[in-house]
Amino acid sequence: YTVTGTDASSCSNTTTYSVTVNPMPIANAGFNVSMCSGSSTTLNGTGNGTYVWSPSTGLSCTTCANPTANYTATITYTLTVTNSCGSTNSSVTVTTPALPSVNAGLDQTICIGGNATITTSGSGTYAWSPGTGLSNTTIANPIANPTSSTNYTVTITDICGTASDSVWIIVNPTPTVTVSGTNTICNGESTTLT
Repeated sequence: YTVTGTDASSCSNTTTYSVTVNPMPIANAGFNVSMCSGSSTTLNGTGNGTYVWSPSTGLSCTTCANPTANYTATITYTLTVTNSCGSTNSSVTVTTPALPSVNAGLDQTICIGGNATITTSGSGTYAWSPGTGLSNTTIANPIANPTSSTNYTVTITDICGTASDSVWIIVNPTPTVTVSGTNTICNGESTTLT
């Protein structure tokens, strides 16, 4: 700022005065992230001051902008940024999804020419093998109509890995039926059919 002073005799003088405006602290802990158990991710903190991350669990450092996080469960980290005007916080959640799991269901028995719906549970992308006798090899609940007993294996894949399980579809053959006996009789007579 510049100020000019003038007296009654019209004499004047000028001086300046500086005022420095420091910004308020800004903190941004970045976007929420997801990582598989046993892996790591880099947190992307930004701000205009000194950094402190908490809790320190699983962090490579607590006073840097971009620490590496390596933790086996879901956790929320808070970034505190401090400057001469104060402090402010921002948080980021690191989610650790569970490893994939799959259950192919119970073994089933069908007659030859029949079919069975396989009831599977699990979350991810499905792949069945062998594909012979299945209505679809990439869905959770395919219809199976094999011509002989078959052990089907399902593999489920998600961002954290794979898991497999198997189920038997047992195929029973149709019974063989034969009949023997006298095929010609007179009225009033009888015959034994075997």
